[in-house]
Amino acid sequence: MQTDVADLEKISEKFDFVFEWALLHHIMPEQRQKYVENVKGILNKGGKYLSVCFNNQNPDSGAKGEKLRTVPEGSKMPAGTILYYSTPEEMRQLFKPCFRIIESKLITMTTDEKEHTGNYFFMEKI
Repeated sequence: MQTDVADLEKISEKFDFVFEWALLHHIMPEQRQKYVENVKGILNKGGKYLSVCFNNQNPDSGAKGEKLRTVPEGSKMPAGTILYYSTPEEMRQLFKPCFRIIESKLITMTTDEKEHTGNYFFMEKI
């Protein structure tokens, strides 16, 4: 199945597990609550959700601590793409209405020998 993340509410199937890797930082804050509610909507009761996205302390682009970042020339993503790097507290507040957080931590992700700081949240639908 292939669909746009903005169209999750159109999925009629229910799942036991949703795995989201490096997606949420592409969704701006004003669209995130709807996305998270839609993820909840496609999970079975007690279903699990794992979200990993960039943390605002990620040092890439020389912008450590900044939340809004623009992808520079020479990256794998199109130059000019705007990303939103979250704090762990923002993530907790986002997920709290829909999920019980089982585990949250900062992780290091390595791509092309470059290290990135990420928010890791493993949760259960409530």
